[in-house]
Amino acid sequence: MSISNDISVFKVGSKLKEALRLSSRPLCVFGDSKVPLGSLSAGSLKRCVIEIIIAMTSNKNYPSIYIGKQSLSGCPGSHSWLGFRPIHSSLKNFVSYKKTKNGRRGEFFVSSPEIAENAFLQIGKITPLGDFLIISPCDILQDENVDAKTIIILGNAQQIRNLSALAYFQGGNIFQKVIMPFGTACASLISYPSGMAKNAPIDSVYIGPVDPTINKHLAQDSMIASIPIKLAEEMVSDIENSFLYINKQSAFPENNIFY
Repeated sequence: MSISNDISVFKVGSKLKEALRLSSRPLCVFGDSKVPLGSLSAGSLKRCVIEIIIAMTSNKNYPSIYIGKQSLSGCPGSHSWLGFRPIHSSLKNFVSYKKTKNGRRGEFFVSSPEIAENAFLQIGKITPLGDFLIISPCDILQDENVDAKTIIILGNAQQIRNLSALAYFQGGNIFQKVIMPFGTACASLISYPSGMAKNAPIDSVYIGPVDPTINKHLAQDSMIASIPIKLAEEMVSDIENSFLYINKQSAFPENNIFY
């Protein structure tokens, strides 16, 4: 389907927010050679980038944030998963059951260091989007022209189900249009959909994160969807012809029957 190239990130975010009945703020990811005016270093706010993203979706006082090679702080893992540093050799031990060189206990997320290493190989090389990776609320970009790569949506289960259903409106591979791949939260929600990871598809909605370390930051009934920008634009163009507009009783039933 042909999509207009001049649809703004502001419009993509506002249309998805309205159609999905989100209370959260849609965010976008892009790269730049300079730090946007008024943005803050991610490391100056919190250790975890995903924790900042979660806070940014609900707090209108949050500005854009940036991560860059010259301003790295916070979680060292994110520096690798966002492409600014190579993946440390001890990470395969940390995500499995072995202790790292500094004696830190593994996380038991996979059954062995070999399984972890194989997963890293499947991801492929991660390349930054630019000197700085920027994450911004879409609603502050009304007068800005940015080369966004990904739209990030935080929602409840029903909203994410509806978003996923909308992704299938124009067809495609029914087993890969919406996926939930292995990886750290910053990789699966930023690097994969933004085209930074060599082997990650950029025509799928990413749901997650499949990263138990984020459970302490994310409400039990919430999930995050990251949508590559071209797919997000297509989904926005489909809203008025879809169930979200024409068959709202299915999307948002007034009387749910629970079992």
